[in-house]
This record gives sequence, structure tokens and C-alpha cells, in this order.
Amino acid sequence: MSYLTTEKAQSLISELLDEVWDSASPERENEFEQYMKVSNMARGEFTNYQVAGFGMPNEREILEDVDYDEPLFGAKQTIVPLNWGRGFRVAEETIEDLKDAGPWDGVNQDRLTQYGEYTAALKMKCFERVDLECALKLVNGAATTSRYVGRDSLGLFSATHSTLDNPPLTQSNLSTGASLTANNLFNAVTAIDTQRDDRSDFISTNKTYKLIHGPSLRRQAIEILKTTGEVGTANNTVNAVMSIPGVKIISVEVKNLDRANGASYTGWFVTNESAHQIHWKWRLKPAFAKNVDFDAVAMKYRARFRGVHFHKDWRGAVGYPSS
Repeated sequence: MSYLTTEKAQSLISELLDEVWDSASPERENEFEQYMKVSNMARGEFTNYQVAGFGMPNEREILEDVDYDEPLFGAKQTIVPLNWGRGFRVAEETIEDLKDAGPWDGVNQDRLTQYGEYTAALKMKCFERVDLECALKLVNGAATTSRYVGRDSLGLFSATHSTLDNPPLTQSNLSTGASLTANNLFNAVTAIDTQRDDRSDFISTNKTYKLIHGPSLRRQAIEILKTTGEVGTANNTVNAVMSIPGVKIISVEVKNLDRANGASYTGWFVTNESAHQIHWKWRLKPAFAKNVDFDAVAMKYRARFRGVHFHKDWRGAVGYPSS
């Protein structure tokens, strides 16, 4: 005698796993949301053009016509989201056992619990994958492969960025200071403050910066940002980086920086959000789907999401992507 029909057994599993998926949440806060600008893609691709700002007003005679400025257009960037997924299969025999013995059977109870735990882990792994991908965006910040370049076909951090003005101005946001020190951090903030836009005018920035680093640099970051005097010396001078008028530096620790590149990752990055943002765009947030195997009564389940990381522009960011 069967306790359930095959359809009811299938429905029981699906309802349980749907409930687990909906209630599951990541075990820790998503790190990528602390330093990436997170938004949604309305279409299957995102297109962005490099556009210069205004040119300086020209001196003219009293009765002279106004010189209307022509916008300058540069390189085009097209972003297509990547597709991520993983699934599992509930075997036909499991559904038959559930149909015959019911969900209260000890073996079936254990199986259902394990399927639920696996489903919750799938949701966590989806967000963990995004965390890792966003960390790789920084780790590979100097790479020139298509997945990591910007509109100028250069990496996020490069010594040869240029403006659209004529003649173009070559600029660098690739830190030459390998170690995270107060002096190198001071120079990074100064570099951002003196970067130019596509018409060679100084960019407009606020005074709040993010210092992005991995756990390997935790001690250095705390010492630099919390010490009143000059860090690492016996000199009776102020901590210059923390004495820049109006400047606020927020420490953002990204665990996946170390995971992505070993346990002693020395790369570090400084960003100013008013001038630059690294983006993560969702095309499809993590979703759970199911289907009946056509050739059997087995059930297939899949966790899937679509998204992509990119940067529109390099300005407002200085970094040292350690190898």
C-alpha cells in the first residue's frame, strides 16, 4: 500500500526545497556589495560610450557668437552577462521510496533533510561565486584580457590611460608602491585628487575614499588608519594620510582577495565613488528551478544566476594588483 501517489511525492519534495530556498540566506554579509555598485540590467547587454566633458570657455569679443562645444565620443564598451548554474537530481528510486513509505520513514526523513541542506548551500554558493568574481576583478585589475578591460581596452589599473583631448594626456592609476604603507596610501589619494577627465580638467571628487584590502593586510590597514603619529617610525610627526583636510578613508576587508590569490595577498586598492565605481550588474538574481525528467519520474533541480562585473572608467581608482 502506497502512502502517496508519484505526483504527490514529487510535489512534496519540490514544495520542501522551494521553501528552503526562499528562507535560506548567506551565512555572512555579501562582501561585493561593500565596494561594487550593484544594479540590474534591463536588457541582455549593456552598452556604454566614452564621452568627454565640457571644454574650457573661450575668450571672445563682445559681439562675437557663442562658441558651442561639440561633445567628443570615444571607445564603445559592450557588456554581456555571464550565465552561472549548478544542479542536482533526485533519483527515481528516492521518489518511489517516498511514495511507498511516506515522508515519516527514517531513511526518507534523512534524505529530505539532506536535500534541504544542499539546496540552502546552493543559494549560499551563488552569492559566494559573485563575491569571488568581484574580487577577481581587482586581483586581475591590470589584465588586458577582454573580461577585465574597460572602454579603452586597458585594464582597470594601467600606466597608459589617456584622455580624449588633443593632444591626449597619458595618466597612470597603477600604484608603484608595492607595500601598503602610510606614504603609499597618501600618494594614492593624491593621485586620485589630481586625475583629469577626458578634456584634461580635474575630476570632481568628494573626500570619502575606500581602502580595499584582504585579511593579509588587516594589521597594516588598522595601524595606518588608527595611528595619530607617523606610522612605522619614531619621528614626532603627524600621520599625514589621516591629516588631509576633510578626507575620510574607510577600510573594506575582502576575504576573497586572499582566497583568489593565496593566503598572503599584498594587493591593495583605493577608490573614490564620486569619480569611479566598479559595477556588478544582475541580469538574473539567483533563482531555483525544477523539472521532471522526461524519461523517468526523477526530478531535476537547478540554481542559476546571470551577472557581470565591469568598470565604465578608471578614474577615481588607484591600485596595486599584486601577482
